[in-house]
This record gives sequence, structure tokens and C-alpha cells, in this order.
Amino acid sequence: YMRSKPMYKGKVDESGKSPIYMIVGEGGNREGHVKEYLRPDPEPWVAVRDKSVYGFGMLNVMNATTAHWKWNMNGMEDAFKDEVWITNQFL
Repeated sequence: YMRSKPMYKGKVDESGKSPIYMIVGEGGNREGHVKEYLRPDPEPWVAVRDKSVYGFGMLNVMNATTAHWKWNMNGMEDAFKDEVWITNQFL
């Protein structure tokens, strides 16, 4: 699982008004979880990353301007999770 910081033209947008990207899963990976990343520390544009668990994500669209993203580790309520509120500042 990985979530980026807001990005604009390949750079982190500190204003928070740019898209974020979520990568969920390694579907069909017979080898199991990746053993290590190319870099042990996340790149500056990475907000959250975790390679050790399986899980699922839920995107709840609340209204025309607000959505809530939540990622949960499978089978463990109190384990690693990530969540972020997403707002559309253009409406």
C-alpha cells in the first residue's frame, strides 16, 4: 500500500490542492510481499507506504466536494491503517 502527497508537475504541492495517488495491492503475486523497496526510506513525495500487510480500501463520497478514503489491514481492527479526507476545491 502506498499513498502520495499532493503532486503537481512531478513535485509535492504544499498547498494540498493537487491530486494524491493511492496504490493498493499486489493482486496475483505468487511470490508474496515485496521483501524490500529500492530505497529503505520513502521518497519525499510518499505520504504513507507499507509492504508488510494485505488489506482493502474504501472510498466514501460524502457530497460534491468531500470524500473519505480509508485503508484497513485485513482481519486486524487495531493494526496499520491509513485514512485521508479529500476535498474538491474547484466546486
